[in-house]
Amino acid sequence: MSGKERYLRYSEGELGDIKKLYESVMSFAAHGMFYRTGKIMGKRIAMDSKESKDFFKNAASALTQEGWAEVVEFKGTEVVVKGSIESKNGPGPSCHLLRGVITCLYEEKGGASVSCTEVECESSGAPRCLFKVNGGGSK
Repeated sequence: MSGKERYLRYSEGELGDIKKLYESVMSFAAHGMFYRTGKIMGKRIAMDSKESKDFFKNAASALTQEGWAEVVEFKGTEVVVKGSIESKNGPGPSCHLLRGVITCLYEEKGGASVSCTEVECESSGAPRCLFKVNGGGSK
């Protein structure tokens, strides 16, 4: 096998089915697994964004180009997301993978642990998903 990294693509429907499967087996514990998976997936985006003059602008562009969301705006310690690929998968805050990615981005940029909470979600009827980041890496 070559040293070149290979990538997988999931459709929105496939992602929804995977999340439903995990939640049916693990209940709310699945949310932690999605979050940790997002942190792993965020490392590549963070590493690629470190090469850019504007880390968060580059990360937002990568997230939209990769299909995570239609719009991603980093505004200090808040992240506004519209059209999250995860937002159609639950009645409450449901963007656990994306929350993990955002956490990873702030931790890689700031060099310290942070917490990230989804305080609004399109799944709940909000016009956007809103994430709040707290901690040392959110400067």
